[in-house]
Amino acid sequence: MKKLLSFLVAGIAALGLASCSGDLHNEFDPSSALGKLLLGDGTVLDKADICGTFNNWTGSALTKEEDGTYTYTFTADATSGEFSIREVAGSWTAGNRWCGALKKDNENALKLKNGKSVTLVYSDDPDPSHVQLPELTVGTSYTLTFTIEDDDSISAALSSGGVTPYYLAGYFLRTSQNGDVIDGTSVLLDPSVDKKTGVVTYIYNFTFDSSLSAAELPVTDPATEVAFRITKGSSDVGYYGATFAYGTTTKFVDTVEDDGTAQSANIISGLENGKDYRLIIQTTPEKVVSYKVLGKQTVVLSGAKFVATGLPSELEGLTLYLTGGFTGWATPGTSGSVAAVVTNGTIEATVPDITGEFIGDDPQEFPVAGKFASDGWTTPEIVQASNYDNIEVTFTTTKKTAKGTFQSKKSDEDKYGCSWTVE
Repeated sequence: MKKLLSFLVAGIAALGLASCSGDLHNEFDPSSALGKLLLGDGTVLDKADICGTFNNWTGSALTKEEDGTYTYTFTADATSGEFSIREVAGSWTAGNRWCGALKKDNENALKLKNGKSVTLVYSDDPDPSHVQLPELTVGTSYTLTFTIEDDDSISAALSSGGVTPYYLAGYFLRTSQNGDVIDGTSVLLDPSVDKKTGVVTYIYNFTFDSSLSAAELPVTDPATEVAFRITKGSSDVGYYGATFAYGTTTKFVDTVEDDGTAQSANIISGLENGKDYRLIIQTTPEKVVSYKVLGKQTVVLSGAKFVATGLPSELEGLTLYLTGGFTGWATPGTSGSVAAVVTNGTIEATVPDITGEFIGDDPQEFPVAGKFASDGWTTPEIVQASNYDNIEVTFTTTKKTAKGTFQSKKSDEDKYGCSWTVE
């Protein structure tokens, strides 16, 4: 850009030395906004500031970019906003302003939407309408880019940079289970982030021990309750919320950031001794911190089965045995493996019950690996088609049938591959 400006300045200088018989020397004014930009004498926006709902109308300087544009970035805390540029920073009376209308006219004032641009109105009215920002997303970062077109004309473009997550940087978790600040490596220093919504999620898994209760975090009923705080170090300054019951309160409880004084702890009630729980701490781009607690549940998957069809005639009537991780890879033909006979090109076997433990609303998925094989691990075998390896599928409590369709020729290792899906 600097080279480009140098060429422009050189060209303008050459025009200025041209014969006075022409009119070219009257077409460039070094004192104009464009002239000041090109000749490095400053621009009208160097002395201006931006005022709007996003900075509480206090006025902020614009950032001058290398390409000659000026920018201002903000994170929306409301679904709409407005702004004007004051020609003289810090003053609504000295100089004019670039705004949304010549006079007070909110209905017809300029509307600037994300991905669009407008040319601002240059007004000397003492109270004209501001530029309207009608379609903002709370928590999203936006950039206003201003381009000087000539002395009084400035264009503005609005672009979004995505949501800005709110992290609990410098905060720790304390509970009545140990009363100390927990090493935040896996608690408040390693969150997951939803890139679309900007929601940050922290996870703390614990086994409730009713015999533990810290004096500094007391609970009314240690046999069924646990207390916790989100704190700055070992102090009680941080976030607090309310008492909520496990099993009855499933939604998040909004919390309040305290004013620097110690607050009562959050109390989770209705817990059972020796049971596993997960405390979930979430933040939103609007800086709302909330909690919920979920318990571990044991789920037994019954009736899952493998069905392979379209098998070649050479396997007809053959007895094979289903085995896999769900049987501890029992040797085909021994206790634990499930016998099945290929009939009319089809073989079917039901998987022994599979037990899984899940915390709260974790997806209840049961990944399994297995195969149909002849007695004593001899060939032939029915496996995965893509690589002639073990069958790998994931069952759920609603999708419990793995269907395989024969689609590959007999391999050199006497393996028959099927393409498997779960229904």
